[in-house]
Amino acid sequence: MKTKHFLLAIALLSFGMNVFAQKVFRTDVFSPVIKTLQLIVNDDKLLPLVINLESDDYIEINFDELSARQTRYTYSITHCNADWTKSNLNPAEYMTGFHNQLMDFYDTSFNTTVNYTHYKLFFPNEDTQFLVSGNYVVHISEEGNEDKPVLAACFSVVEQEVKTQMSVTTNTMIDFNQAHQQLSFTVNYASHFTTMQDFKIYALQNNRRDNMVLASSPSNIQPGRMVFEHNRNLIFEAGNEYRRFETVSTQYNGMNVQSINFFSPYFHQTLFVDELRSQRSYLFDKDQNGRFFIRSNDANDYDIESDYVFVHFTLSCERPFSENIYILGEAFYNILDERSKMTYNYENKCYEKSVLLKQGLYNYLYVSQKDNKATTALVEGNYYQTENEYTILVYYRPPGGRYDKLIGMQNMKFIL
Repeated sequence: MKTKHFLLAIALLSFGMNVFAQKVFRTDVFSPVIKTLQLIVNDDKLLPLVINLESDDYIEINFDELSARQTRYTYSITHCNADWTKSNLNPAEYMTGFHNQLMDFYDTSFNTTVNYTHYKLFFPNEDTQFLVSGNYVVHISEEGNEDKPVLAACFSVVEQEVKTQMSVTTNTMIDFNQAHQQLSFTVNYASHFTTMQDFKIYALQNNRRDNMVLASSPSNIQPGRMVFEHNRNLIFEAGNEYRRFETVSTQYNGMNVQSINFFSPYFHQTLFVDELRSQRSYLFDKDQNGRFFIRSNDANDYDIESDYVFVHFTLSCERPFSENIYILGEAFYNILDERSKMTYNYENKCYEKSVLLKQGLYNYLYVSQKDNKATTALVEGNYYQTENEYTILVYYRPPGGRYDKLIGMQNMKFIL
């Protein structure tokens, strides 16, 4: 009987370890006091979150804690497979330095109504260098509570060994100049790479993980060349241009801000009422594909002098949809959950949401959820003319290899 119990315990332990190993990591915040998590490559918010191995590239991770105290935070780094599950590498195989290093760069807010402490972390740094390419997730925790991280930050490291060419067309296998965009690309690789089965190629639209696609079954394979054309799996909803607003001042209304009020201890900025766009004609607007930028007209240092304000969203709608409506954008980490879910107000016939955000310039869309993906069909509509950003990530694991190398990355904007 004891032997059976022992074997059962071992089986449960193995199952638990397997479940943990299969956890899919993504950028997210797990504490209500942590706000405005940003990842920035080479001080350029418009770049994809990929740095080159053994280069001068760097990535900055910064965030705020809504407190004037200085919390001692530590960071740990996990190497991931192409699908963002934990890889089989040990830390010594993918990085120099040690886990649970202390973060030593922070500063308190200055001349703001909301007190906060701003934290920064750069990679690579004196303590940590990356040894291999691939996906990485940084977990940040309070010292002594490393098993309960307050946030996760995901980015990639590439060693460019292949060349890719990308194109986008509105003539898709579903429709022609209507609601979709078709991505096509070619991967050119050297002779030392082996079969197609050793590659994993992912495609993303506007840096969103929910619509990330694993490209399989190339339409044409030649020596040193894979071609992906007319692939139904690489058809994306065209969507619509992101809506925008600016909360750069607490003294006057910025773009799309209808009113500003102060109810101690917070400023409240109410946006103009948004209307459904799904049945309207397409209208071009120069957006930033879901990103946000911290800015304040009253600040010399945006990081610590930009204030926090409650932003009030309103979407006019005669009756509620059967599906939930969410706000999509990097300010919400492109995650559809309670933090981005809107509430329908039956009296005012509108969807509403109030969110505490740092002053800045923001992009957002209203979406519902279909097949675990955000869809713009109900509220924003899908218009083939929409300017979108596409990214290709090429991973390779040789026979007998223990991790997925990231050997190629290309990013492009589709402008009709």
